[in-house]
Amino acid sequence: MALKQLRLDTLKDLDDGRVSVAVDAALKQASLDCQDRPGNKSARKVTLELALTPVVGQDGDCEDIDVTPTIKRTLPAMGGKAYRMGGQRNGMLVFSEYNPENHAQATVFDINPETGEVDRTIDD
Repeated sequence: MALKQLRLDTLKDLDDGRVSVAVDAALKQASLDCQDRPGNKSARKVTLELALTPVVGQDGDCEDIDVTPTIKRTLPAMGGKAYRMGGQRNGMLVFSEYNPENHAQATVFDINPETGEVDRTIDD
């Protein structure tokens, strides 16, 4: 079995290509996120970090080097629109299931059919 110098082009040969496969998967995920959310102009990032740690022998010299690859991907946070909710004095947040943009706006679904009055009780 031949030894190979670690370089970017030989990374595919390390551990049956597991590091390269992980990098490819991270690149694919970042690319798919760009296609899924083209309106989000934030950059998607894929970083390959190689941490080199000396393995010191009994004589104090560096005998070997542990190389730990880490693949990092940074995608914009998943988010949505803001929903205005009502804050109750007991700490509870309330929203209207029929009008999520405005909790205070009554809808036809809030009218009690028996009384004809608006019923804004809070469901558990």
